[in-house]
Amino acid sequence: MKRILACVVSFALLTGCVELNYIEKLGIITGIGYDLQEENVIDGTLVYLQFNQNAPNVSQVIESRSSTSKGIRNKANYKTSQELVTGQMRMAVFGRATAEKGILPYVDTLGRDAKMADLISFAIAEENARDILFSEKYEGAPDIATYLSQLIEKNTKNQGVPDASLHHFIHSLQQVGVDPVLPILSLEHGKVTISSIGLLEEDKLVGQIPPHKGIYITMLKENSKISNLEIELEEEPLKEYTKKSSASGNNKVFIALNDIYSKQRITMPERGNHQKFQVHVEITGRMLEISDEIEIRKAEVIKKIEKGAEKALESQLDDLIGTFKEFGVDPIGFGEIANSLHRSTNFSKKEWREKIKTMDVDVKVNVRLVRHGIIE
Repeated sequence: MKRILACVVSFALLTGCVELNYIEKLGIITGIGYDLQEENVIDGTLVYLQFNQNAPNVSQVIESRSSTSKGIRNKANYKTSQELVTGQMRMAVFGRATAEKGILPYVDTLGRDAKMADLISFAIAEENARDILFSEKYEGAPDIATYLSQLIEKNTKNQGVPDASLHHFIHSLQQVGVDPVLPILSLEHGKVTISSIGLLEEDKLVGQIPPHKGIYITMLKENSKISNLEIELEEEPLKEYTKKSSASGNNKVFIALNDIYSKQRITMPERGNHQKFQVHVEITGRMLEISDEIEIRKAEVIKKIEKGAEKALESQLDDLIGTFKEFGVDPIGFGEIANSLHRSTNFSKKEWREKIKTMDVDVKVNVRLVRHGIIE
């Protein structure tokens, strides 16, 4: 952060003392939190950076109460000598009560500010946004909002956590037949972690799934590269190739894959049936580890491991789709696909919402292991 501060101050010096004095008076907002208290009353939490070299802390957190996002910032200005400005907003966190009521009013306001639209990501707090943004454990980041943005960006890229950007969220809201999902944050020993993935019915939180299942959403929704994946297999098909002395004894074998490429294709196999879908998922990856000592040099063993992985992944994806149907949400966009493949159908949002719980989705997975690594 000192390097960043030095660069900013050096640039300001090149433009004269007046500009330097102006920069020192600014509080650059990097994050905002919304906690619903009662009807039309929001407690706002603002994270901002100050560029005063005499200040003991570069990062500051301030609170205010209002009925609108703009009002939160305006009232917060009464509590600091810096002029609070947007332009580097990285993170908006919504408390659970706010998310359950609906976050569209705040998303709409943030989306109208061209200065922040390309940078900002969204998340939901397991309880209060305030608690998340007041966390003082943010590794080497300059402030908690930047840390949260980096945490989500890294896990979106490497671990299959779905895209939480403003642009992606607004696109999901505008399309018929697809719902957004957002990471849910909680505190663990004072540090913020991604504890689950929130399922939204349009802009309202209605359910959640464990964070590792975000990878399965990615598999179903788009072609992707995933860094790591652990799969639980049945031991029985591999028993004859397993040394008794190393068998786990719990009837399960675990494999760890990395360098994974996932391709998907969704079709509608029955003409006239606008609720039946076929999902084809192809997984190519390197088997880095296997929990039992198994003779993997034999081609038939690799085939059995691949078949076991296919069965396990099909079960996981079927269960996930069942969860979507239970909550009446469609993060994959089956409704959008139905409208695009059968233009005469043209489901409205309401019409597709009523059909989600009765849609029929058949998942087929093909796994190919290209290299084999460490045996644990």
